[in-house]
Amino acid sequence: MPAAFDIIGDVHGCDAELVALMECLGHPIDPARPHPEGRRLVFVGDLVDRGPASPAVVIRVKRLAEAGRGLCVAGNHDIRLAEALRGEPVEPGHGLEVSLGQLAAESAEVWEEVATFLARLPGHLVLDDGRLVVAHAGLEEIHHGSDANAAREAAIHGAYTGDFDDRAMPVRDDWASRYRGAAAVVQGHTPVAAVEWLNNTICIDTGCVYGDRLTALRWPERELVSVPAMACHARSARGPLPPRRLSPRPVARPAPPLPTAADALATLRQSAVTEVPRRGGNVAEDPPAPDPWVIHLPPTMSPCDPSQHGDGLEHPLGAFAHYAAAGLRQVMCEEKQTGLRGVAVVCRDMATAARRFGVGDGNAGAIHSRTGHRSLPAIDEASLVGAIRTAADAAGLWTSLDTDWLCLDGEIIGLADAGTDRSTPRFVFFHLLAAEGRTFFDREHVWHLDTLRRLCAARADGGSLGVTSHRVIDLTRPMDVAAAIAWWHALTAVGAEGIVVKPLTLAAAGTDGPVQPALKVRGADWLRRVYGKDYREPASLGALRDRSLTTKRARALGQFAIGIEALERFVAGERRERVAACLAAHGAWVPAEDDGG
Repeated sequence: MPAAFDIIGDVHGCDAELVALMECLGHPIDPARPHPEGRRLVFVGDLVDRGPASPAVVIRVKRLAEAGRGLCVAGNHDIRLAEALRGEPVEPGHGLEVSLGQLAAESAEVWEEVATFLARLPGHLVLDDGRLVVAHAGLEEIHHGSDANAAREAAIHGAYTGDFDDRAMPVRDDWASRYRGAAAVVQGHTPVAAVEWLNNTICIDTGCVYGDRLTALRWPERELVSVPAMACHARSARGPLPPRRLSPRPVARPAPPLPTAADALATLRQSAVTEVPRRGGNVAEDPPAPDPWVIHLPPTMSPCDPSQHGDGLEHPLGAFAHYAAAGLRQVMCEEKQTGLRGVAVVCRDMATAARRFGVGDGNAGAIHSRTGHRSLPAIDEASLVGAIRTAADAAGLWTSLDTDWLCLDGEIIGLADAGTDRSTPRFVFFHLLAAEGRTFFDREHVWHLDTLRRLCAARADGGSLGVTSHRVIDLTRPMDVAAAIAWWHALTAVGAEGIVVKPLTLAAAGTDGPVQPALKVRGADWLRRVYGKDYREPASLGALRDRSLTTKRARALGQFAIGIEALERFVAGERRERVAACLAAHGAWVPAEDDGG
């Protein structure tokens, strides 16, 4: 007898509709009773979330699988619930809280049964002697039958184009538009208004949980059978896709050619040469910087593009969409440290301090704020400078970089507020900005952080120096995007400020020129400190979303360029008056409307 399957679309906890569809297809509800014609059920994944009975659906499908009557592939919602049940950080929302609430009312045995079954689901199935492939998000022919991680990720999560729509939502890649494989591929994942074949592929997610219908594809007959939803349990953020013949879906395209980091650096320096005199940094009129250790000032930082849906103001998707619009396909995410921005200039010995910085007071370095002020008590500053010197020596950094001084960028953490007990500060590094003879603005952030991690690892006590946590995000990979959002939620849930999103290199350019060096994405609790406890009220939130970030971003990019030029001039051995002109211009930018830093 030839293989015969009834393939069922995304159930999303709609157990009553699943029972109705099984009956319509002639499948006994009792798992022990086979279909009279020997047909087997196949589920395309996303058994859970949003609907009223996710645990019941999972147990039902599990029993069918155990009886040999059913097969199931993993959906992204299934995997996310399994990860949450294991205690892993996952992106909240999208119905996950509904499933967790339903499981909370179940026994520990059901909890474990659901978690184990979902975690063990395959990425895709190849059936009917290779004529049929079932994968939740679809699957290109190159991955058919593969157990590789790339195949599993593509089958469960699909891919993005790297672009974002007008709601700052990632645009899904329409892999089916270029599919030419011999095997028919059946998928779910994306609700469609009309079920139709395209290039031997078909999507049978018809939005049952959104109040539409639950659909099955009978194979090999290629007949569709549907039952109507009994209720609407959720709203779709995207809405169903229209028929493909009416609205072709976007397809991933190669990343546009972008200027190199060296080109971006050259452009930034050229803009600084223009801005320094215009911003009040005239060499003839500006005196040298009073503090010889001040050779660079970092820029201010702009918030990400505001979220336009829900009741939030800042969300990682806003930062991702900003950089994607400039043509970037990868970004760096770093934990946003809460303290005082600091630049540390540290010499290997006193002789270098005297020769290179003209300092003969016995100090081998200094730490100043973003505005060039010394904000640490002298004893703490000396302690941190000493820790960096010792660590650089132990890590072999003086030798490997062929230098006897370093300029580093980071955050001073643990400063005591007025009236509080004194605490011991730490220095958490972001960037290694310069050494003798060169700057490192053209290096990738991973290089900066790996080098600085070596520095911190060489420190015996490990307490006074640190490196900000971070991860690289590929904007075409749903797993990367979801993991970054989950990380942001996890950080802000425990009181952290949020994350900072950056291009891969310290200096970078997009299709229209240099891009923002960083965008901050803060959590709701932190934003309440900045804008007040009622900032999420509709009127306040609307005003914040409508505010212009143009001036803030122009200032950030301008200060970034001028700060680079100041350090480049110092490294090149130019007169200190030339460096001071940049520092004066850096501070001459009219402050944008305060948004909390």
